Amino acid sequence: MAKYLPADLIDRITELRRRNGYTQKYVAENIGISESNYSRIENRDIVSVGHNLLIGLAKLYDVPADFLLGINDAPDKTYFEIKQLGLSVDSAISLYEQKPNREVINRFLVNDKFCKLTRMIAVYFSGCLSDMTEAGNIIRDINYDMLMNFTDKGLLPNDDDVRDVKRGLKASKEKKDQYDLIKINEQFMTVLKEMKKECKEEEPHEENVLDIEKVKEITRTASENMIKEGLSKQEKLKISVDAINDIVGSVTYFLPRDREKMGKALTTLIKIMEKYGRQIDSKESSAAG
Repeated sequence: MAKYLPADLIDRITELRRRNGYTQKYVAENIGISESNYSRIENRDIVSVGHNLLIGLAKLYDVPADFLLGINDAPDKTYFEIKQLGLSVDSAISLYEQKPNREVINRFLVNDKFCKLTRMIAVYFSGCLSDMTEAGNIIRDINYDMLMNFTDKGLLPNDDDVRDVKRGLKASKEKKDQYDLIKINEQFMTVLKEMKKECKEEEPHEENVLDIEKVKEITRTASENMIKEGLSKQEKLKISVDAINDIVGSVTYFLPRDREKMGKALTTLIKIMEKYGRQIDSKESSAAG
């Protein structure tokens, strides 16, 4: 990343103009003011520069406004407008709301093979390879029909060689989209394997999602408690429910929406088990009566 010495607005735009080999006249024409007024800016005869001129200068040199103002000394843009990135508003909102995993998205975007994959998918969406496959199948059918016609009329002997060609023509026909999808899947799996390898080589930034030893301990304790003598079915079900609660509680990382879903699912499961337990107790009471 290129860096400049600390400077104020005037020094910055003067240095940028000289580095780019622009004349004051050229800059003035591009930002919509007269050459004399621009000259007065560089000579510090004009005290302040309006936001429209600042925007024009930032666009001319393709640098962020905070670089022109001397807030930072790196001219490289670290942010872009949505339209510059080619994102739809909906996809930008989805990223902002963290619906997709940002770490995974970042890894995809810097992977060269993933970039190739997106082009392959774009070709698949266009349907041109499917059209080529269909055209190839039509050619095979024409050749097959031609051989059939020749053998029926006796123009060719229907020997083993001809029959092998016929079978080969039939067998070589491809399903529409099959080739595209196979290649896309192969490329996608290659990308995933590379990304997984990178993750293993890097320092882990999150704790393990599930403590296996803790789950084993919870399960063992629950099992030991359930085989104790004198427990009713209702009490055994409660032990199971408590164990499920403890296992879910041992999960150290959940996205907020996943935690909410897990909580709802667990609540439903507990209600079902408790209802089942009451039904068992009721049957046992009736049988005892």
